[in-house]
Amino acid sequence: MRSHSIPANSIPIKTKEHAMTQSATTALNGVDREAVGGLVEAVTAKVTIDSPASREQLEGLHTKVLASSPVGHTIGNAVPVDIRLA
Repeated sequence: MRSHSIPANSIPIKTKEHAMTQSATTALNGVDREAVGGLVEAVTAKVTIDSPASREQLEGLHTKVLASSPVGHTIGNAVPVDIRLA
């Protein structure tokens, strides 16, 4: 596998969590036990790369990172959760 070096001065990442629905809020308060929902419905991220690299190079890097990011894969895919009382 060939490695490509792309210089970067900074890589700030801004994330935004999209809040739960009203039905999920109600379920958490114990009012509606039939409601289904989660605390966060979606997460969006905006990555800004301050680099002398071309847009094409940055897009290629972005594609590779998306395909190999363990954090992105964990957040983006359903992950089984096992919570037990000790």
